[in-house]
This record gives sequence, structure tokens and C-alpha cells, in this order.
Amino acid sequence: MNRNLEPEFDINKTKVWLLDLDGVIWRGNRYIERSIEALVKLQDSGRRLVFFTNNSFITIDELSSRLNVGDLKVQKEDILTSSMAACRLLNPRDEVFYIGGDGIKQAIKDRGAFGSSVSDLIPDRLSFNEINYNTVFDFIKQYGNNDRFKVVLVGLSFKISYLDVALAVNLIKNGSEFIATNNDSTYPVQLGLEIPGAGSAVASIEYASSKKPIIAGKPNELAVELIQSCIENDNLEMVVGDRYSTDGKLAGALNANFGFVASGVKEDPKAHNIAISYSCIDLFELVDEVLRNPTDA
Repeated sequence: MNRNLEPEFDINKTKVWLLDLDGVIWRGNRYIERSIEALVKLQDSGRRLVFFTNNSFITIDELSSRLNVGDLKVQKEDILTSSMAACRLLNPRDEVFYIGGDGIKQAIKDRGAFGSSVSDLIPDRLSFNEINYNTVFDFIKQYGNNDRFKVVLVGLSFKISYLDVALAVNLIKNGSEFIATNNDSTYPVQLGLEIPGAGSAVASIEYASSKKPIIAGKPNELAVELIQSCIENDNLEMVVGDRYSTDGKLAGALNANFGFVASGVKEDPKAHNIAISYSCIDLFELVDEVLRNPTDA
């Protein structure tokens, strides 16, 4: 244990744990061993669980379904995403070109804005073999130089194509606001593997457009504001995550203890000047240590 904050807690208020999901609760489509058991132990201790994921692809309904298993009960209002944080910048009726999955699509709709993806603009989406110079040129000529899209919103997409990047770059160069749900370089999946995260797509668009995006997810201001509006006056006791670069910095921004778990992405701690309250193998070990030593947290 490297650091422990001792904030002035109101004993009449509920203690809150703010937890990451990917790399903490699950990797890909597999739960990390005993993670759900650990969450149930936290709830049984009277703590409130709030979740924030930088994964913009998945919807709140899907996350709720994955979290509400066994004896674990999680309210949808306590599940936050980088898509929700990003969409705080949108105005009702804004037209948005987005790269991402159903999570972004739903967050745009919930904000009262209108989202379009490449597949919306080309109903019969071109196959990979049909994308060439002519199809790209015709596409950006039609959509890339008009005032329809006020915002370009980029998140995690498993179907990103050259058309997506080309249109995003031209819209940004022509004045559309560039917002990224997050800039995580990778995304942890099962078997200890990692795949490119939203940051990989964001970086290519940033490079080609010569414009830096507003980044909404952890540990940035939009995420902090969303978390604070959710937690309100409860006592934030712990931020839990597997990334020093996002979860660790978020804990610092929120003046909370940081519980690092080594069950997700592998980052070099020397590259990040992060104060760590607890460093554990996984969530179960972290919860067990805190509950056995209640005065430490």
C-alpha cells in the first residue's frame, strides 16, 4: 500500500466505490474470477457501487444485464460511460456524424440529438472490395463539405473503415467539432490479450485532420463532472481500475483513494506519476484487504 487518503467523511453518508469494468469485472465476454462475489461483498457492507467505463461501444441496457447477475443488484443510474460524458457537449437537435457502436448511438439519442454513421449514409453498405478511390471521393464529395454535421464523435468501433476516417477528417477540416469518447490505446479481452481501443481510431483522425479532439472519458473533465453529478453528496471512498493513465489519474482528480488491480491492461507504472493506495492482483483481493482493515480506507 503506497498511499492512503483520509478525507473528511460524513459518517451519515453512504460510502461509494467507483469501479471500472473492462479489466476489473470482466475481460471481453468472460468475468474475472470472483469479481461478482467481490461486488456482492461490497454491497453487503453497505457501500454503493457506481461504474464508469471508457468503453463507448456497449449500451447501458447491455451493461446492466451483465452486472445484474446472481445476488448483485445494480441500478442503471449507477452505470456511466464515456459516451454519456461526450454527449454532455451536444445540444438537442444537433446533427452528429459518429464512429462507434450502439452505446454512442443511444447516448446521442438520449441527448435529443441526431446521429448518423457511414451505414446510415450508405444504406447498402459497400463491401470491403468495393471501397476504392472513386467510391471514397464520391462519398466525401457528397457529405464532407457541407454544414449538416456540427459534431464528429469518435469511439470504439469494430467496423471502422476508410470511409469513416475519410469523412471524419474532411468534416473536421471544414469546421465540425471533434469529440472523442476516450483515447485508450487498447482494450483488454480474455486470455490476456488486448485489441486496439478507441484511441487508435482517434489518433489516425487527429493526425490526418491536424486537429486535437475534446476527450470526454476518464480521467478528463467531462467524465469527472458526470461522476460528481451521479455521486452527489455521498462519500467517494475508492476508485478502482487497471490503468494508471485513466483510473489512477481519475482518482487524483476526485481526491479519492486509488485501488489498482493487475487483472487488465498492462501499463508501465514508471511512465505514470500516480499515487496508489492499494495494489492488488484483482478486485476480490482488493475488497478482501479493505474489508479486513476497515480503518485503512
